[in-house]
Amino acid sequence: MKAKKILALLLALALVMGLAACGGGSSTDATEGGSKSPSSGDSSVTAGIPEYLNMDSQLPIVKEGTDITLKIMVVNGPMYQNLESIHDVYFVDAYEKMTGVKIEWIEVPSESFGDQLTMMLATNELPDVILKGDISNANQYKYGAQGYFLDLMQNDRLQTYAPNYWALCQKYPEILSSSQMPDGQIYSLGMVRNSTGSTVTSKLYFNQEWLDTLGLKVPTTQDELYNVLYQFKNGDPNGNGKADEVGLYLKPEHLEFVTLGMFGIGNRGRNNAFIDYDEEAGSVRYFATTDEYRQWIEWVSKLYAEGLLNQEYFDVTESKLGYNISSNTCGVFAYINLCMIDEATQRKFTYLDGALTGTNGGNDYYGVNSIGSTGSFVITTACEHPEVALRWADYFYSDEGSLFFYFGDEGVTYNALEDGTYQYTDEVLAGFYAGTNTYDDCATKVSLYGYGNTPTMTKVPFNAADDNKGIALESANALIEDCAIAWPEFTFTKQEQRVIEDNKTDIDKYVKSQRDAWIMGQAELTDESWNTYLTTIERMGLQDVLEVYESALQRAYDNGFVDGYHTLDEFK
Repeated sequence: MKAKKILALLLALALVMGLAACGGGSSTDATEGGSKSPSSGDSSVTAGIPEYLNMDSQLPIVKEGTDITLKIMVVNGPMYQNLESIHDVYFVDAYEKMTGVKIEWIEVPSESFGDQLTMMLATNELPDVILKGDISNANQYKYGAQGYFLDLMQNDRLQTYAPNYWALCQKYPEILSSSQMPDGQIYSLGMVRNSTGSTVTSKLYFNQEWLDTLGLKVPTTQDELYNVLYQFKNGDPNGNGKADEVGLYLKPEHLEFVTLGMFGIGNRGRNNAFIDYDEEAGSVRYFATTDEYRQWIEWVSKLYAEGLLNQEYFDVTESKLGYNISSNTCGVFAYINLCMIDEATQRKFTYLDGALTGTNGGNDYYGVNSIGSTGSFVITTACEHPEVALRWADYFYSDEGSLFFYFGDEGVTYNALEDGTYQYTDEVLAGFYAGTNTYDDCATKVSLYGYGNTPTMTKVPFNAADDNKGIALESANALIEDCAIAWPEFTFTKQEQRVIEDNKTDIDKYVKSQRDAWIMGQAELTDESWNTYLTTIERMGLQDVLEVYESALQRAYDNGFVDGYHTLDEFK
């Protein structure tokens, strides 16, 4: 017995070392798994509903006198790691009392989750549930096929024990398209982004005081945006007599989210990098090979060369963004919310009335998410009571459960306002009001929603996240009807996944590297260099990649996904 344990640990160590050699050690998602077959446990659904379950109401989950413990591995982001214990989060103990289900928490820092999961798979010492693991579809499919993760579609588990989630699946076809494997299995519950603030993943904000000082309006076109940035950079709008203003301050991905659409590319959202739809050809397209993408690079290069775009292009953090805004040196920025600045500063900013129109007539918006997501809540085959685990998570997909998950209990951690919204108590938000913590950091005292993909929905007003309140929500509401319904994060067969890993991963890395070199002036964009770029991408297997995405898209259509545009009414 001792020899077997030593062998298992040696195998686990070899796997972890292999991951590190491939660069996987720092991932928040395991990229390799052991090949051992796990013990099956008692994970099958019985012919009838277990006697110990309370099916007359959502809570408690089990009947009085039932003693069931779930072992939940939760992935903790930075602020949660600063807590003495996960029990410092109000939700944790309060929900245990409400459900009647005991929880043994296994806390894992986000930066080491990949290694921890690999070790558990190799030694077959699995928790019952993995919470906030953000486990990719590829790894769900792999580990599910190896028998580690439970198929939630088997024996109507979802319909029976997750009725709230299943109802959302019927309302939003994107959910199943995001999570259902090519063979029909579903291995996880995901966040349902049924709010505009979460669906529009990046918003462009403008300093209203600067606009007023210079006699400018919020831009509606590409040329007007350039003019605003130029005037902000050169017109001393903060009035301090120094040339310290930054026109546009953002991360590379947010730059793409808010500007690619006005060049007519990125027309199916951001869930599948560089993939969109060629309306003329009627087929999937890798838009980083289009003339429009070259025009976008040339335009951004001009912004960078003229100092209208922040020069620390790769080194933008949330804290740096907050500092520049609060120091009154930032004129325009893009982010999902404004959690890094206080409410008074937030009100100094305004937003786009709709998607910007480019000089070529483009009027799409790339920075939009699919309503459906995946990987938030995975039940392993070690779980002896999967029906209890499903019921435990399903509550968060109801209005009542979502309100509790985000805000806690009325009069204790939040107050109901006269306008029908909710707000944390002054005690919870003390650090935010004092300027020592962000809004989301303060929320860690109450909820587990921060720093992760959580198994809940984002419906307003029950969602507490900063992207669904204030200026961020107003901006999303203004943009949503210019947003195409984003393609879901596709699922792939084993053979298709091999093409993605062998071809697309390298193509994407090459594209980003070349893009950044051209934008920052480290390489010259000429006809010759552009043609070399296109030829290189083709030689790396682009056509095989496009064939894979065509197949994946067709499966999404077969699962009920429908192309179209969002309306504001669908989120009410």
